[in-house]
Amino acid sequence: MAGVDSPTLRILAGVSPLKGSEDDELRRWLADAFAELSLTYYGEESRKAEEEVLRIMARRLLARKIAPRELTSWVSQFITYAGTPLAGELINLESAYEYVEAANEVHMLVSTKPEDLDAEVIAEARRLVGDSGAGRDQG
Repeated sequence: MAGVDSPTLRILAGVSPLKGSEDDELRRWLADAFAELSLTYYGEESRKAEEEVLRIMARRLLARKIAPRELTSWVSQFITYAGTPLAGELINLESAYEYVEAANEVHMLVSTKPEDLDAEVIAEARRLVGDSGAGRDQG
């Protein structure tokens, strides 16, 4: 970014880790880089970090930058049930998408459609960011 510079950012810019060693080399400098830029660093496996990124992803959905299914798939892959409890309902909705898709593949009659789940995901994203969504369309 133009105009953003710090000693640790220069170090990070010069890091060329080998595949598989990214974590150790890059993580060694992250806390210092964040501190130099007056940013909050949550550390590894932080619930607060998971909750913050979950809300960022929910905002992306509400801004229509990602689709509802992309949000549930991302949450299921990167946060999982072992992560923050705030992600639980979105993970459940990912399972519901998978069930509906599987049922449709074998031509079972199910009353739930992916669009119904989309509306539930949007409602959950609004809950996560504290947005009631009153008066807005969900399409």
